[in-house]
Amino acid sequence: MHNLQRWCRRRDAALATLTSRDADDRTLCQLAAAVAGSADLAVTVRGLSSGHCAEVTGELELRRPGEAALLRQFKAEDRNVRVFAAGTSRAVL
Repeated sequence: MHNLQRWCRRRDAALATLTSRDADDRTLCQLAAAVAGSADLAVTVRGLSSGHCAEVTGELELRRPGEAALLRQFKAEDRNVRVFAAGTSRAVL
């Protein structure tokens, strides 16, 4: 992983990876944690912990090493994704 990151940096390129975390699969959880731990920016996408809402599809967590996570909510639309601060969706306002 480190060699691939170094190769990308030398070429001013970005590397994006997608991992899935299945709580029942220990190996997948370890892989996802290793990839996130070596990332310059880790983005976690998940459904709402409070359940279904017509105005909010899910939550985004953006994390850079050594910084606090930035939490946002999003609404997936036909050809767009709206991202907004938690508590500011149309359903709340």
